[in-house]
Amino acid sequence: MRSLVVCCSLLLAICIRCTVASYHERRLYEDLMRDYNNLERPVANHSKPVTVYLKVSLQQIIDVDEKNQIVYVNAWLDYIWYDYKLSWDMSEYGNITDVRFPAGRIWKPDVLLYNSVDANFDSTYQTNMVVYSDGKVHWVPPGIFKISCKINIEWFPFDEQQCKFKFGSWTYDGYKLDLQPAEKGIDVSEYLPNGEWALPWFNLIMPCILTTLMTLLGFTLPPDAGEKITLRIFFSCCMIVVTASTVFTVYVLNLHYRTPETHEMSATMRSILLYWLPWLLRMKRPGVKLTYASLPSLFNSKLKSHSESLIRNIKENESSTSRSVLSLQLLNSI
Repeated sequence: MRSLVVCCSLLLAICIRCTVASYHERRLYEDLMRDYNNLERPVANHSKPVTVYLKVSLQQIIDVDEKNQIVYVNAWLDYIWYDYKLSWDMSEYGNITDVRFPAGRIWKPDVLLYNSVDANFDSTYQTNMVVYSDGKVHWVPPGIFKISCKINIEWFPFDEQQCKFKFGSWTYDGYKLDLQPAEKGIDVSEYLPNGEWALPWFNLIMPCILTTLMTLLGFTLPPDAGEKITLRIFFSCCMIVVTASTVFTVYVLNLHYRTPETHEMSATMRSILLYWLPWLLRMKRPGVKLTYASLPSLFNSKLKSHSESLIRNIKENESSTSRSVLSLQLLNSI
């Protein structure tokens, strides 16, 4: 019985504590939001600028597009500023030290990445803002950034690229919003290295070194040794085979990554792959008899039918689009 009374007393004390804390927090939110305008800059004197401190925490370099001069970066933006209207005395509100606000509820700086090439331009996730009792506002929105960067690969794989993050207010000038770097402007303590940076040493540098060593190795043999010529011939044959294999691999990969949206198969390639090569390999196709005499006629007829079907599909798509637009206009008029 005594244990039951103790448990009930503890539960009652916890409930009372939660109720009191919830009451103080609700009252604090109501007092902070009373007569608050999120369009107004948080300064007592309108002639003074709002000082915003920014720190960029680099998490990962996702990808580097050398062709389009674009770098994909995963980073966290760490903003800190002071809002004098969002300060309170902790003793009057149950010793509450901090509260949270949605990103659009209170004033926030309109800082954007100027050299962004993202379709949405601002690719950050709008997280909550933490407000402390002294008016300090802490906001950490993460995001995946696509930035334009001048990439020079002249000295690859020994090249070094420097990409800059250009942040600034989109509407305020320096007299209204003073954007300053934080104590650690760039934080790389949580940076995740990319393993691709070590691959060129294995794929490019090591083969070049081995090729050079094998070439120099032939000069160490005596001039009268008959194996000297044999070694050079063997080395030349190996180089020819490796070069041919690399060339064919590059060509096959190039064909593999081609799509109908980017490339169109030529008539010569279509005739070789669909007609002449199957006839040469004695392959059979359903409903088509491949013979040497019928190949030219089959090729011409198939090309014509393919062109006619393509034109017919285009016309059908255009007619269906016009019908949908007409029906939409009729619905709007109704």
